[in-house]
Amino acid sequence: MRTLSTLTMTLTMVATLTLFASLALAAGHPVATTVESAKVSGVDTDVRLDGHVVKQISDGKYLFADGTGELLVDILDPAQRNLAVEGAEIELTGNVVDNFMYTEVKADTVVARK
Repeated sequence: MRTLSTLTMTLTMVATLTLFASLALAAGHPVATTVESAKVSGVDTDVRLDGHVVKQISDGKYLFADGTGELLVDILDPAQRNLAVEGAEIELTGNVVDNFMYTEVKADTVVARK
């Protein structure tokens, strides 16, 4: 029983360290580089994500995925919204914004990947 508890604690620590390893440091504060790490990070955490647009939810809101999960992205700039078509591979930077029900990222820049 004690061995199982120790093993469980060890696996939990390894999983946590792996997740936080995907948080890069930029100018002394964390930058989430995966959807998974963005979801567990705090409000105002910077993000730099590579992935694709799953679908448009509403005007300026998109479902984004990167292989580690999905989250909502709010793209304010109309010119950058043109890049966010379903299936488009994009790189985005921005920050995690406060949302009661789910993780959402406000995008500052959106760049099409080739």
